[in-house]
Amino acid sequence: MIEGAILIFRDISARREDERQLKALNEQLREFVDAAAHDLRTPLRSVAIFSELLQKRYESLLVGDGQDVLARIKKATQRMGQLLEDLLNYAQAGHFELGDGPLVPLVLAPT
Repeated sequence: MIEGAILIFRDISARREDERQLKALNEQLREFVDAAAHDLRTPLRSVAIFSELLQKRYESLLVGDGQDVLARIKKATQRMGQLLEDLLNYAQAGHFELGDGPLVPLVLAPT
């Protein structure tokens, strides 16, 4: 025989809506990162290809600083390529779970 009971009801409809919005925002972020990475890779490849071409065709004319500049360009394009790859991996693997606290909007850029 149960002599006393306390029932607690909690409306979770707001939380469900927050979760739905968060999923939609995560998808938009992933799509944006995919597009941005693609758009950035194209000119990056051009820089890498043209600097290689410059080095092959004019290597004998490039002295001292010229060789150093081309080496720096090559290193920078490789680094940028790795950063883009890391960004894509993060966006594809990253998903966020809602905690118990309130959602606070984060403004990344002015609209």
